[in-house]
Amino acid sequence: MHQNPSTHGSRLVWLYTFVLSICLGINSKSFASSALAVEVSGKLALCSYEEKGNIILDVKGGAAPYQYEWPSIKKYTSSIDNLNAGKYTVIITDANGQELTKEILIQPPYPLLGKLLQTEASTCGVANGSAEIKVVVGRGEPYRYEWSNGLKGKTKAENLEAGEYSVEIFDKYNCSTTLYFTIEEKGSPIQIDESIQHNSCGSTDKGAISLDISGGQAPYEYIWSNGAKTASLDQLSSGEYSVEILDATGCSVIKTFEIQQSAQLQVTVQKQNIGCNGADNGWISLDITGGAAPYKVKWNDINDNTLERSQLKPGTYTASINDANGCITEKSITLSETSLLNAKLFSMVEVDCGNGTATGTAWLNIEGGLPPYKIAWHNGIENQSEISFNQAQEISVTITDAKGCITHSSTKVDFPSNLARTNFTYELEGFSTSEDIIARQPVVFKSNTPEEVIAWEWDFGDGSTSEAPNPVHQFVKKGEYDVTLRVHNLYGCSSTFTNTIEVEDNSSSIKIPNAFSPNGDGLNDYFMPKLKNISKLELSIFNTWGELIYHQTKIEGKGWDGSYKGAILPPGNYVYKVQFNDLENNVFEEGGLFTLIR
Repeated sequence: MHQNPSTHGSRLVWLYTFVLSICLGINSKSFASSALAVEVSGKLALCSYEEKGNIILDVKGGAAPYQYEWPSIKKYTSSIDNLNAGKYTVIITDANGQELTKEILIQPPYPLLGKLLQTEASTCGVANGSAEIKVVVGRGEPYRYEWSNGLKGKTKAENLEAGEYSVEIFDKYNCSTTLYFTIEEKGSPIQIDESIQHNSCGSTDKGAISLDISGGQAPYEYIWSNGAKTASLDQLSSGEYSVEILDATGCSVIKTFEIQQSAQLQVTVQKQNIGCNGADNGWISLDITGGAAPYKVKWNDINDNTLERSQLKPGTYTASINDANGCITEKSITLSETSLLNAKLFSMVEVDCGNGTATGTAWLNIEGGLPPYKIAWHNGIENQSEISFNQAQEISVTITDAKGCITHSSTKVDFPSNLARTNFTYELEGFSTSEDIIARQPVVFKSNTPEEVIAWEWDFGDGSTSEAPNPVHQFVKKGEYDVTLRVHNLYGCSSTFTNTIEVEDNSSSIKIPNAFSPNGDGLNDYFMPKLKNISKLELSIFNTWGELIYHQTKIEGKGWDGSYKGAILPPGNYVYKVQFNDLENNVFEEGGLFTLIR
């Protein structure tokens, strides 16, 4: 083999140094260095003719620094790039002159061809498809395989769902090619929608499973773990139930369901009864277990969905509890009042009707609580169960028992205002067009008496009487009647008042004006008949062509104002028609002409 002259000279220098060291007695190891070695990396093969290669050197051993020479391309670096395919030589020299020559090959492009050997379709919606490939042309093993579903290093992919896939093949120089393929689907998947009813509310055999099947191809066959052959099961105890469903194409699916057993709904109650004397310091707390959350609580007296209540008064409180399964339980809790302290306050007034004097007395009746009692009256008197007074006033008292419970009682005591003096007023009952009292027309009598009056004696002067406070009476005939009212109050005093009433006959009449002038001066602005003792009225106004322009059915109405549909009508003659009933409900009718004046 031909040697590089520079390499030969370096070896002579090294041999001369070694011999000299022996002659001088110097240890040869101090001049020796390890052999040069180089590791080559970079892009050492081209995947296409458009690509360029590169070489990277990593030198080991010898003595740094190193020198590099690429004779064919006149480069002097440890790495070179932008290289075409071919053979490249590098000479490496260390600081001691030791040399290493290395030949490096940049591989030319080489075809890499893969082949899809076979594919298997997925069936019944299950990921059981597969695909297999192989390399038919390439640089040789090893090859790398990267599938689009994440599989690496295998020439066969399994457990594939229906869909589009690809696989990329790499040779040992990282050149690659990609194959694309499709996994078909045979038989549509069977879909199961289930409705499950668990055992709840204390039941153990009320579970049910109902299946709704879609996909696949009907008819379907059902094979249950308990031997049933139907789509729905009922009267099931708690536990697991499996079913295999087969369609007409042979596809099948297996699914397992669980019927759960809910613990029975339980409610534990804690409560505090009411303290003394009607306080509102009671409370209730509910603790719910079992059933299925969330829970809803409905109370009989409020709308709040709450487990705890406070500031409660004595009484019975009922809570209805519903869980998510629709189970219901009810609890009634009674809060009692311990040692209820109650005081009843009584009063009376003694009246001397002769001289008009009165004396009041108030006294207590205490129940419950714990004696002895402390009594405090509003006027400062203490520890007396009875007091006296001589004028109307508010009586109040506070009672405290030995436990410190407190109750209050009060009452208003009225004294007689005028020893039952009285009078009365009267008026016709309901609406009337007459201001006089009319025979056979009901008259309302109203007594004007103090509150302490408890009895009324009416004498209407025609042989009739009444004991009502405000009686209604009819006088049959025309005439004058002395009506007398005698009243009695709760103190035993009485008083009398008499008034003379003149009663007119009950004949009816109606007067029709022959003209009116609606000019807004407040005089004769409306056309309205004058009525007496009339019970019903119907008034109609027509123009001279017979067109109805006004109609009124109420006795208390104002009458016609001379307009029609918001427009002021011209002066002239108009026609009226009046139909009315008297007090005995006899019907009369009149009609004629009248004049509108402007």
